[in-house]
Amino acid sequence: MFLSIVMPVYNVESYLERCVESILACKLKSYELILVNDGSTDNSYNICLDFQKRYAEIKVINQRNGGLSNARNAGFRQAEGKYVVFIDSDDYIISENFYKTIEKLKENKKLEIDLFISDFFRVSQEEKVVDEINQIQETEELICDILY
Repeated sequence: MFLSIVMPVYNVESYLERCVESILACKLKSYELILVNDGSTDNSYNICLDFQKRYAEIKVINQRNGGLSNARNAGFRQAEGKYVVFIDSDDYIISENFYKTIEKLKENKKLEIDLFISDFFRVSQEEKVVDEINQIQETEELICDILY
């Protein structure tokens, strides 16, 4: 398996479907999506179970509330992928960009990447971009400095 995507889930029933659907829309191959329900008291766990029933690549872990780091660690321990990606359940990804990034990782046989940081956007409730956080350029410069 190439990629494990770990998603902590805690009381995010109004965001969860959009996040999972954004990952499924990527049409990735050789991946798993691990949903870690961290003691949700809303309908989040049932939503996770519904996705698990419909998609073979989705696994659900259910645990008592232990916090974000605990949930990430639980998912990481179950991850089978060569690479692990963390995504928060109240976020979503832009499928085309994510797919291209993962495909570039697959193509690059020479470089074993230990850490990859991507850009992200803060978006308002009205779906307007509030802020763009550009981390890729700094990461690329750092990788180039190390390699060359």
